[in-house]
Amino acid sequence: MARKRSDKRRNWPKNLYVTRRKDGRLYYYYLRPDLEKGDPDRTQIFGYVTEREAIDAAEQLNRVFARGAQLVETVLRKSSKRVDEYTTVADYVDRFTSEVLPARRVKGQPLSSYTLREYNRLYKNIVAGLNGKRRLSAVTQSQLAQFLQEIGTTPEVYNKYRTRLVDLWAEAVSDGIVAENLPARIRPASAAAKRRQRLTLPGTRPGETGIDPVEAYLAIWNQADNAIRCAMELSVNALQRRHEVWRWRYDWSRDDEDGRHVYVAISKTRKHGVGSYVRIPEALPVVVSGFGARTLGEVIEACRDDVLCPYLVHRRPKRVRRSSEREHPFQLTLQQISKGFAEALDKSGLYAHLSPAERPTFHELLALGEHLRQTQGWSVHAIQVLRGHSQERTTRLYLDGHEWSTVKIPV
Repeated sequence: MARKRSDKRRNWPKNLYVTRRKDGRLYYYYLRPDLEKGDPDRTQIFGYVTEREAIDAAEQLNRVFARGAQLVETVLRKSSKRVDEYTTVADYVDRFTSEVLPARRVKGQPLSSYTLREYNRLYKNIVAGLNGKRRLSAVTQSQLAQFLQEIGTTPEVYNKYRTRLVDLWAEAVSDGIVAENLPARIRPASAAAKRRQRLTLPGTRPGETGIDPVEAYLAIWNQADNAIRCAMELSVNALQRRHEVWRWRYDWSRDDEDGRHVYVAISKTRKHGVGSYVRIPEALPVVVSGFGARTLGEVIEACRDDVLCPYLVHRRPKRVRRSSEREHPFQLTLQQISKGFAEALDKSGLYAHLSPAERPTFHELLALGEHLRQTQGWSVHAIQVLRGHSQERTTRLYLDGHEWSTVKIPV
């Protein structure tokens, strides 16, 4: 039974109590009715407040914990977020990008900040292309198809926007705004033939050796500034994507019992589990280095300079500007890494005979690094572990296209 109230406190709200301390001051506290005796969270301290403040707080809490309060809260929450057939494209996209996507989890992992920024960019263009003031339920399949035709300059871009529309409409079907996922009825565009060439081009005629991989890399490296050189060295030797190179920090390196290692959580494949958490020894031998480094640890040290920045790939800008595309004012953006590599590649002159659409990009450093690792004697599985690939066939895609295969006549 609850303790008996004194006459003075007979009109106090339930669950409010007070005790007098040695100094004579009154100390108020509240016992939550939804928790059992012994639960450490049951006692909620109000402290040295006035009697009126304690009574007001207790009355409000009693209303919250009253029977049916959770049902009332659920109804009110649904009403505040209610969507109906009159919801516009702009309003629904705003809700989708601000509430649904940030709360989404893939195997327990949230979407990365880079992914969310990219999705927001695509949905912003979708709102503009579909007329954001139009009701979502009034958008037709032909209008969606026309939008994709106009914005899809390449099959890759076309399919990227189609995927975002399919995802958006799937949520709208779940909310009961539309009856059918119309974008899913539109066929995806066929992938175009690969035009980008490898950094190591095999000869086009019998006897030709083509472009030597090490010579090609060093020719580009020599034309790049120090920040791009660091990005190139990390990618080709550690076999990490542009995104991991961009966010690579000095404090990723730790001293362990078996030596110093770099701990890399690969953002793109993190949802696939353990394989995307890679612990790379700094003693890893390099495959090529313009710095003259012999190990990955020496590459990391070569990236240090007098600029105070926690990121390896950095540059002191002429003018410091804050940007959502970087986490530190001296850190390069993803676009700056790609552009810097492309400029250095063009200056090398090695690929002048190719059109701009066929010239290798920064991403091809991964294929080059895999190829050079294989020539060092690494197995496909060992390369797969370093890359953080969940499937061996993905690793093999990067190993293809570097050299001619010789047909041997059976004896």
